[in-house]
Amino acid sequence: MSSEKLSAMIPKGQPFEFEGLDVRPGFRANDGGAHTYTANFMITEEMWNAIKTIPRHRMIKGILLWYDDDADLARDAKPAAEPDPFAGVAEAYPDDGGPARPLPLPPKEPPTKGPWSAFWRECYAHGIQNVPALHKELGCNGMGDSVRLKLRERFKEDSLTKVSPDRFQAWCATKRLQEVLALTEQALSKIGGIEYKWGKKARKEDAA
Repeated sequence: MSSEKLSAMIPKGQPFEFEGLDVRPGFRANDGGAHTYTANFMITEEMWNAIKTIPRHRMIKGILLWYDDDADLARDAKPAAEPDPFAGVAEAYPDDGGPARPLPLPPKEPPTKGPWSAFWRECYAHGIQNVPALHKELGCNGMGDSVRLKLRERFKEDSLTKVSPDRFQAWCATKRLQEVLALTEQALSKIGGIEYKWGKKARKEDAA
């Protein structure tokens, strides 16, 4: 590849990928106590000619990846195999003229339970699901199980029992949900307060 083609591939503000070898960090102490830090590495002649076309005193920015060898690079760069969208179709829809069988649905894994069930049971007993400000923050109407489902979505957990009191209260504080915070403190006072919040009772419940 000529330097003209390479330089055309390095437009301003656009990323460009290249390789280097034998990286050597450099350091130089200047007058007045200032220090200069440099990095030298080997590149191809074509890449060197291309870099020369970049105007002086310009900033460069990039992402650095290092590898042991080309095989290591090729192994990491290998894209993951995509699932076959037609897997199982031939078996489900045979060509023998008989009735087609529906594709089986993948088994649904049941949600796992975390150690904070008592906290959330008391929060709901104290009515956090009825606080209008919480409905507004979550973008739901509070009907049915909408609050629980939205909270699971917000905290990216399949069960609220995995969300600790500290985690939920910190989120409420950032959203200025003072009424919800007050209800969580009332809930904690019913199940041991600080002792439960630190996880001592939670671990006992989980082991029971």
